[in-house]
Amino acid sequence: MKYITTKAMISLIALTIPLTSIDAGADDNSNPWIWMTGRWEIVDDGVYQGEVTWTKIENADALLGHYVWPDSSYSTEVAGWQPNRGVIVSTAYGTDGSFWNIEAQNVTANRIQGRMWNPIFEGMFQVTKESNDRMERVFTGFDQDGNVKTVTGYFNRIE
Repeated sequence: MKYITTKAMISLIALTIPLTSIDAGADDNSNPWIWMTGRWEIVDDGVYQGEVTWTKIENADALLGHYVWPDSSYSTEVAGWQPNRGVIVSTAYGTDGSFWNIEAQNVTANRIQGRMWNPIFEGMFQVTKESNDRMERVFTGFDQDGNVKTVTGYFNRIE
């Protein structure tokens, strides 16, 4: 269970990242997820946390993320764009009983900001696209004991 907070923070922030390429006012048929598809390593403060592979869900403004964590557990998430509300929403579930939710209300071409929560952690996150191969994420929130926690990390493209 010690990985739930880290996994949730990483995943929620990860989900917000793919959606950063969406233009909230766009209604064309271009694929806003194409640059995010592929395999990425997840690193916090220089420490490897796991990997995620994102694939675009056919005929939908959504991504499917498959996470593999160092303890061999895994998580699956779906992140999608809700154009009528102008938000990105993400939900994920893991083999170790973890789960999380994200709602990103501030979405631009290079940055996404929103709120994430799970049973033991709640807070705000921001993900910034540095390049097509790297994203920075910062998450600040409260743990189940009410302590403030900030995590800064990166997604680095593997392939």
